[in-house]
Amino acid sequence: MQRRNHRIWLGAGAHIAAINATPHAQVTAIFSSRKLDNAEVSARHGCPVKTYTDFDEFLASNIQVVDICSMPAQHRDQAVAAASAGKHLIIEKPLGMSLQECRDIVNAAEANKVLGCVCFECRFSGQFQSTKAILDQGLLGELHYGEVDYYHGIGPGTASSAGTSARKMVAAPCSPPVATHLTPCSWSWAARWKA
Repeated sequence: MQRRNHRIWLGAGAHIAAINATPHAQVTAIFSSRKLDNAEVSARHGCPVKTYTDFDEFLASNIQVVDICSMPAQHRDQAVAAASAGKHLIIEKPLGMSLQECRDIVNAAEANKVLGCVCFECRFSGQFQSTKAILDQGLLGELHYGEVDYYHGIGPGTASSAGTSARKMVAAPCSPPVATHLTPCSWSWAARWKA
């Protein structure tokens, strides 16, 4: 199968590795607000990557999909611009900062006939699928309460940035990055919770 040219946002190293690991895509371009060295980025990711600091120039390049991993407040404008340029969308959560921003992104995608998805990878994690199967089979009885601790290991002060062991890093349940990963888990379990 021929690989397509896909692109990933700066700061989304895990996204780049995941996309490049599939036979269906390869990251070929990265937009960043700061200047990056094409050779260094290409060497780090094991494939030729062109970097851009101009978003319009980036969107005009030969790419089919834009993976938006920027600051959440930028998601709406970048997603609408990418959809308007005919690029399919992968958007890191949260989709937008308000319901209206989310609607703007959906409307832009529909108007330009592009596909989009929001990253809720925990839905496909073995541990979450196993837990859901146990609940679906009723093996734990009626669920009245649930609580989750989540080991993350990315972001400021975590394993990837501080060199500490991921086992030592437990993110607080109220931490926004953790909450966005656990939301799909709670959605799948919420129907079973009773007051």
